[in-house]
Amino acid sequence: MHFQAKSNKRAKYQYDVEAGKFEGLPRSIEKSVRSSPGFTAGIRRGLAVLGEG
Repeated sequence: MHFQAKSNKRAKYQYDVEAGKFEGLPRSIEKSVRSSPGFTAGIRRGLAVLGEG
């Protein structure tokens, strides 16, 4: 699973299941998306589909 920010469509941040976060994601973006219930729910759904949740 990966995340692409609208501000930099070339950068992709891979999700580290063990750490529970996106590797290399800038703190400012992480704070912004973590406060979104929809984003957190999307991560949970994605992990469930991948058999990780």
